[in-house]
Amino acid sequence: MAGLDPATHPSVTHRQKLLARGRAPLGGLGFAATASRTPGPGAFVVVGPAVFRRMLTGALAVMGVAGSLSAAAASWTTHAPATAFIYAGHPIDPRCAVFDSSWEQTSRDFDLRRCTRQMRAGPPPDARDNGLMEAAFPPGGDGAPAGYAQYAVVAAKGRQFLLNAAINTGGTGIFDVVLLARKAGRHLFVRRMIRGGDRCNGGIVDVQIQGDLVRYSVQITPRDVIALTGPLSTDLEKGLEASALNCVATMDMEYHLATGTTRFVALTLTGDLLANDPSARLADREGWTERFAYQHCFNAVYNSFVDAGRTGFAADEAYQFAQGFTARCVSPKAQP
Repeated sequence: MAGLDPATHPSVTHRQKLLARGRAPLGGLGFAATASRTPGPGAFVVVGPAVFRRMLTGALAVMGVAGSLSAAAASWTTHAPATAFIYAGHPIDPRCAVFDSSWEQTSRDFDLRRCTRQMRAGPPPDARDNGLMEAAFPPGGDGAPAGYAQYAVVAAKGRQFLLNAAINTGGTGIFDVVLLARKAGRHLFVRRMIRGGDRCNGGIVDVQIQGDLVRYSVQITPRDVIALTGPLSTDLEKGLEASALNCVATMDMEYHLATGTTRFVALTLTGDLLANDPSARLADREGWTERFAYQHCFNAVYNSFVDAGRTGFAADEAYQFAQGFTARCVSPKAQP
């Protein structure tokens, strides 16, 4: 990130790790459908990150859209999709186009003219070679990190745009979101949030589109992997890691734009993206793993599948991992 120091921004370090492992945080092209491979109301004002976050609360909008989008003669295109995502002859400022995926949703449109003027107090947006638009927020008066916003236009259809976007408000969190937006003159409307989350707690890794199918991958934790088969007991909830820095797998998903429906396609074991082990195996971490009653055994089961070359599971096979975990780690005769 331009102007961000990885030493003081753990989130930046995490993103660099993702890139190093070939899992681009935004706009990546690594999705495997078969899993065969391993801000706010009123005026925009220049404020500090804490106030800015409160202003953004409720900004993520679905615009009252339910069900399918209206069919149109035009089709979604991935050929130079950002060409029309402009205002006043320039790419739309990321700080005026990105909405935090984890906060309350309300209907909202955004005044691009007002926002663009106010954001002149901050660093200018930076267009990257990989298609990303990035910009740091104006600095606050308290000296705290200002954070940043970024987006990639994945596809376009007339005035509609499919965005893979992210926002950081100065802390360690990176809130990724896949959303549909519509531009009309000086206004940008959020039509639908497809999916969003914070790093390993639902963060978005890859986004692609083919026809009316949006494909994306969601980062998940050990607890999420087991929860794919149903609700967990309290012991399991507390006994497995679930932090935003413990990505061990992805849920590969499909979203149908015409029907508004989502389908779980596959589970892919990715290994610990913060580790330097390209084998995708999990290692116990001294002083941490032992805090979770089932984590050591989870790691052992996980590694047994990796060693056997089983890193991808179709949706109807995902239960096999949880079944192996339960038999070895949870049942009365379990052997850790």
